[in-house]
Amino acid sequence: MMRDYKFCMRGSSSRRAPNRRSRRSLRLGFLAVAAGISYALIQVVTSGFQDPTAASQAKNPKIIERPLSPNLNQETRTPDASPSRQAERQGSQALAIPLNISHPLQGAHPQRLSQFKQRPSTTNALYDPLGIDPLRLPDLPELSTANPASFVLQLNAPTTTLAAIKPPPTLSRGPFRLDYQVQAGDTLGTILQSQGLPSDMVYQILGGLSDQQRQRLTRIRPGETIQLNLDETLQLSSLKLKLNATKRLLVYRANDHISAKVEAVATEPRRQCLTAVVKNSLYNAAKNAGIPDQVTQGAINLFRHQINFARQTRKGDQISVLFEQIYADDQPIKTGPVLAVEITNGNKQYAAVRYTTSKGITDYYSTDGQPLNKSKYSFLRRPLKYTRISSRFSNSRRHPILGRVRPHTGVDFAAPSGRRVVAAADGRVHFRGLKSGYGNLVILRHGSRYETRYAHLMRFATGLSQGSQVKRGQTVGYVGQTGLATGPHLHYEIRINGTPVNPLTAKLPFLNEFDDSEKARFRRETKPLLVELQRNKNQSLLVDARGFDQTDDRLPAPNGETLQ
Repeated sequence: MMRDYKFCMRGSSSRRAPNRRSRRSLRLGFLAVAAGISYALIQVVTSGFQDPTAASQAKNPKIIERPLSPNLNQETRTPDASPSRQAERQGSQALAIPLNISHPLQGAHPQRLSQFKQRPSTTNALYDPLGIDPLRLPDLPELSTANPASFVLQLNAPTTTLAAIKPPPTLSRGPFRLDYQVQAGDTLGTILQSQGLPSDMVYQILGGLSDQQRQRLTRIRPGETIQLNLDETLQLSSLKLKLNATKRLLVYRANDHISAKVEAVATEPRRQCLTAVVKNSLYNAAKNAGIPDQVTQGAINLFRHQINFARQTRKGDQISVLFEQIYADDQPIKTGPVLAVEITNGNKQYAAVRYTTSKGITDYYSTDGQPLNKSKYSFLRRPLKYTRISSRFSNSRRHPILGRVRPHTGVDFAAPSGRRVVAAADGRVHFRGLKSGYGNLVILRHGSRYETRYAHLMRFATGLSQGSQVKRGQTVGYVGQTGLATGPHLHYEIRINGTPVNPLTAKLPFLNEFDDSEKARFRRETKPLLVELQRNKNQSLLVDARGFDQTDDRLPAPNGETLQ
């Protein structure tokens, strides 16, 4: 067994002998030092035998002209060229290379550029192939990005120069508008200075703003657009910065003073009609056709009671929607309501149109004027969350308090005291108060034929008074046991032409049926929407059948007319 260290005793001391690995490391170290010393000696010896001609060339280097790039179609200059070739070269025409200065704001207010020189360290890639000395370039005159100038490289002159052609006259009078897109590192001061405005203009603008407006204007972000409006003398007349989709900050000059205000951006609704044909999924088809997800979901919700979209959607089904897009400054900011929709599911078609009645009620209706959700316009059979039915409708019932047999003209719903009671349908308050055995009673009239009663209430809803209008589902009172009652419950009645009916079994009327005048108004206002929806659908399907990439505004309609 080999040990790493061996100790041997000599007198009273001990020493540690190196092992095999340590001896190898020492040997390699000595070899490296010896190699370095040898290399140094060789360099010292060879330096004494330097060629004297090389030393003279180092002191007086020979200047060799660099040849032009072959792409420039020029002769290569060599030291031993003949005099005839040199004369021919001097008489040749100048090589013109136009260099256009462009800028994203080309055509806007003149932007002043300071005089500059190209540094050799950053321009070797440009000048070396041409044999140009960057240090001998002359100063360039002031330039305007509104009127870009062209430059010519003259290579036949004794000294290569970069001469500027005189630019065309710049814009000297306004007014005009400039939309500047903020770049990284821009500030309001640098933007105004780049347009030739005075440097102290930014202080005048910020001085006329509130703290919140000043903070917003000093924290502009890349990608935002600042609108600058200049007057006839090229002075700033107003500045606009968009705050959000519907508001913008307006800074303007009035009587030599800077003022600011937040103004609303004018919005404009525009109609858009799109059609999609299902291939594998309704959502994917609508998305590929450009229909917003919000519009697709709204269309599906309209027919969720008629169509099971999870199982009944199949290949070849169609969806056509007419909806509004809200625009501000010619840019869409949000999606408006669905105006009309038509869905083809198999061999069945379902259509709906948005309509506002003469009473101001907006809802979706079928093409014959029937609301899609009829339950919204029918009577509630149970106008509260009850525990149980304690007494049903009967023509002969023994009264628990009076002990006499008498008709019970309603249904009693047992519920805890204070439970909310709502209106069964839209109507008007005909009576509100205390009435004999009913206790606290609310009577609602629904048109001229229908009436509902809510009895034994603990108290009435706040703001409920005789003659006030109520909506279906609106609170009218709270469960109690006032009047002739043995416990907290609601006595609920429905009367048609003054005759009580059973609220649980009676055939309840539909309260939103249109009369003749309303039907005529419905047809008159919804017909343009349905015609536009059908025409766009036919046009889209015809284009899809022909395999066109985009629709043609003058495709023939099925009836032979021309679609405009």
